[in-house]
Amino acid sequence: MTMSLELNRSELEQLLELAALGDWLINGHRPEHERATTHDAPLQKLFALAEENGLGYLVATDERTGELKPSEALLSRLALAGHVAEYDDCVFWDELAIRLAERDLRAELGAAVFDALSPHERHERVDALAETYDREFDMRGVDRLQLDRARRARVVRDGLTERLLKLFDDNEKK
Repeated sequence: MTMSLELNRSELEQLLELAALGDWLINGHRPEHERATTHDAPLQKLFALAEENGLGYLVATDERTGELKPSEALLSRLALAGHVAEYDDCVFWDELAIRLAERDLRAELGAAVFDALSPHERHERVDALAETYDREFDMRGVDRLQLDRARRARVVRDGLTERLLKLFDDNEKK
């Protein structure tokens, strides 16, 4: 089955942006050799269509594979629009609040009780607790977020540390 879709130049540019954002969402965090390739065929068709319609500056050719990919112009256009940074920021704070809330609720109830909660109840309770983290992060970011870490004294000092300590000790005696 073949479909026809009529787009003007501006709509094709926007479709390219959406495709590049989608590919970034799927593959941006993966090493090149672990790339998800499910959407590569339609992406190649879209990139070829862009070249055929005077938007070749938004497409580049991968020297290694010969495949078409978003050009630096298209990628910088997306970065300048702030979509990726805005998305990353939102996901970071949401995930941080939810993961801390899940951790705290699991510690409060115990793992067995936490795991036995219905998905709906677990979601409700985690969300309520996550809202307290959201308010804290909105006001102070991570300024008051700290880990309890015992200070560990060095058991064995290396030779450089010993010489530096002796040097400072000798200077104080003078």
